[in-house]
Amino acid sequence: MLYQLCRAGARFEVGDGAIPLGNRGPVVLGRGDGSTSDPGGGFVYTEDPWMSVRHAQVTPLERKGTDSSRGLEKGSPSRWVVEDLGSTNGVLVNGVPSKRAPLLHGDLIETGRTFWLYVEEPSVDPQLTEPVELGGIATWTPLYGRQLAELLPRVPTGDHVLVTGAAGSGKGFLARTIHVVSGRAGRFVHLDCSGRRLHRLAALLFGDDVQPGRLRDADSGTLFLENVDALPLEVQDRLLEAVRRRGYFPEGRARTRSIALSARIVAATALSIEDAVATNRLRQGLVDVLGAAMVRIPALEHRMPDLGLLIDDFLSRARGAPAISRDACRAILRYPFKLNARALGHAVEAAAVLAAAHDDKAPGGVGGQIEVIHLPVDVVGPDMLKRIVTGGPQSVPENTSEMTPVPGSRPSRQGGSSFEQEPTDPESAKQAAAPVPGWRAPPQTAASAFTQKQPPAEAGSGEGGASSLEPADIVAALAAAHGNVSAAARALGRPRAQLLRLMGEFGIER
Repeated sequence: MLYQLCRAGARFEVGDGAIPLGNRGPVVLGRGDGSTSDPGGGFVYTEDPWMSVRHAQVTPLERKGTDSSRGLEKGSPSRWVVEDLGSTNGVLVNGVPSKRAPLLHGDLIETGRTFWLYVEEPSVDPQLTEPVELGGIATWTPLYGRQLAELLPRVPTGDHVLVTGAAGSGKGFLARTIHVVSGRAGRFVHLDCSGRRLHRLAALLFGDDVQPGRLRDADSGTLFLENVDALPLEVQDRLLEAVRRRGYFPEGRARTRSIALSARIVAATALSIEDAVATNRLRQGLVDVLGAAMVRIPALEHRMPDLGLLIDDFLSRARGAPAISRDACRAILRYPFKLNARALGHAVEAAAVLAAAHDDKAPGGVGGQIEVIHLPVDVVGPDMLKRIVTGGPQSVPENTSEMTPVPGSRPSRQGGSSFEQEPTDPESAKQAAAPVPGWRAPPQTAASAFTQKQPPAEAGSGEGGASSLEPADIVAALAAAHGNVSAAARALGRPRAQLLRLMGEFGIER
């Protein structure tokens, strides 16, 4: 699969997603109206003014020899190669200018300001032709997409949900999204079960003579039990009984009057369910009643096609700079955030706020563009950051011209990060220290690539009549699609990336 992740520059835009390769012939990547793209016919166009009309080509490759520079072994199966078709601004693979380069799983390709991801990962789930969405969550990852699609019809029912995933993978955000999409009348209540004593935890959950308890606070709403495996077995047994009987007794009161249980429970754990049950961290009975619907969130390393969607979501949450420079976008996409989406979100949101604060042309702190200087030092590397701060040369590879808009055009590893919270669990720490599959660290002399110039004025951008869309049209389409941006874009006859941009300009929430 070849994924169009995003387009960097003065306005960050989410890419149009998946292009199945399989056993097909060459695919040409070029500049043009997105509506003229014909992936089936071998042409994929994007509205990137920094690309040539015929910029690059991705071609099947029979590897009969050895290419030690790319780690290819003799006799390995057929894969794909990317070739520069004589473009004005060239092609970069993992930040390195390349005329022709065999592709490996996880390679990041740049054409102009558009970033593409080559994925070579077998899956029992069919590849997605459009992202699966649940509220504000969207994914191109087949495994996660199938689970969200199965969860979607159960969200309004009030069934309990059990969520698993590594630390920082987004379990809490999924729980809140389930609550919002369900439209339940009650509150969303959060209880972290770790680091609390038995009696204190029981009182917090079930209530006592002083306080009503989280189950009562979430009446007709949603109770998010984070780290449910940290619940003592005695409390797990009481919770299991409460769920089965749809009622419970508070602490310190005679068991004469039961309180009805009307809260939906979304429980989360960073452990695998099988291991938690085998090591007696979770009761199998509790797993059975809470796991009526179960979601296993993949780690970020297995959600690489979602990077464009995630960055766009974090930018919208930050309420800061709406754009990312090409060099900064490359650094973000290539960095292995070992603590998953949470660390990625912290980096993007903090950089967006810094960029907005440093933008003199944006009164009120709304505007600006994220540059490399706004990113954590561990993401960009200390050498590159030092050169930028001191104004020194930025190690541009030889024989690379300045990057300029094409005449007549229209206007994603290194080690751990200091801003990531280290896992306290020994097993989690061991996993975090291990190298991330599918990601390769950038060269020590990272290519900060080409100096960029501003494209022509936006007036001739040729958005295909985007300005003719009124905010009321977008709101109506989103309401009819229940917040599904892809469905709303299809109803309006516009690319999803274009609709997301217009939503940002009009201040329309999903």
